[in-house]
Amino acid sequence: MLTDFGIVRNLRASSLTGTWQMLGPGTPAFSSPEQLHNDKHLINWRSDQFSLAILLAIVTFGSHPYQREGEMLQQAVGHTIERDGPANCFSLTATGAGLSALVKMAAPWPVQRYRTPQLLARAWEAQ
Repeated sequence: MLTDFGIVRNLRASSLTGTWQMLGPGTPAFSSPEQLHNDKHLINWRSDQFSLAILLAIVTFGSHPYQREGEMLQQAVGHTIERDGPANCFSLTATGAGLSALVKMAAPWPVQRYRTPQLLARAWEAQ
């Protein structure tokens, strides 16, 4: 079990950050693009899905999915902010390892990720 309640909040309650702020709360390297842009209307469980994908990619492959070869982690955060999508080398490596669900979880837009936790679970079971 993996649990992190460092900045948990009810999305219907008042926010930890003002709408006018450029960045939402979170650790930038593990935050979704919608969190980094403080796009509150896009932040939901799919944001957590993205963050989990980043964590799983780092522990499995040793690098951030948005990190291009020879780049520092800060540059991966820049690619995440720009919604450039995962690096080709990550997509190829993850797919080759039978972890294509991880690529979808790390998609730059929430609508490109798994719509429900059940669909995500089924994708993992099918790999």
